[in-house]
Amino acid sequence: MLLFDEPTSGLDYDSMINGSRLFQNLSAMGKVLFVVTHDAEFLISACTRILHLGDGGIEGDYGLSPQNEEKLRAFFCSS
Repeated sequence: MLLFDEPTSGLDYDSMINGSRLFQNLSAMGKVLFVVTHDAEFLISACTRILHLGDGGIEGDYGLSPQNEEKLRAFFCSS
């Protein structure tokens, strides 16, 4: 298991895309990656499952799909 806290902090868009490809490759190798981030674009490009944490627990747990992508974008836009 690999843990990342805000892995895109300070990165430009191209570097974020390269980072998301790295995360996809690590996942394909069977690695479990846990990412803490406020970067919705990175989540959408690099992740397959979202855990929304808050108030001391899990508020949401869902796979990343077209339907949930809109839910994710709405959450980040309202925060």
